Amino acid sequence: MEKIETVKVPKKAAVNISELIKKSSTSTKSLEAWVEFKSGIEFQICFVPRAVFKKMADSCTVFKLNPKTQVREATPDTDRLMAQFAARAVKGWRNLTPRTLVTILPFELDQVAPENLDDEIEFSQELLKQIMDLAYDFDRFLQEICMDPQYFNAAHGEELKN
Repeated sequence: MEKIETVKVPKKAAVNISELIKKSSTSTKSLEAWVEFKSGIEFQICFVPRAVFKKMADSCTVFKLNPKTQVREATPDTDRLMAQFAARAVKGWRNLTPRTLVTILPFELDQVAPENLDDEIEFSQELLKQIMDLAYDFDRFLQEICMDPQYFNAAHGEELKN
């Protein structure tokens, strides 16, 4: 009779989901992804955790006296909040040229020399704020992307597969 050997397979350690979430929410590692907005313009977007957004929103709350009730009421300073949010969420762009910029912002393209139409526009927080203020749907686009983990999990798909 042949003797059959039994092999012990080591048990996998249980994943502590609570600890994993806690580490992720306090991690200084930035989750980033390049996402297209319109006309081939791409933005380097960072994931903004809900707790971080809440802190920004709280810091952008102002108290104003309601003349009817004579009570101070909390009012969000949306311009300041969106400026802080954009500064935190957007780290750069690609394919932003005068030719592509005119597809999201109204300006006189004929004022740009033809040889400069395809020159890359250098990223700056000041220009980002102007785009935020003038481009329809850009703030909504940022909010949707920055607060949706699937964009950043896909960007780090190789890490997830291993």
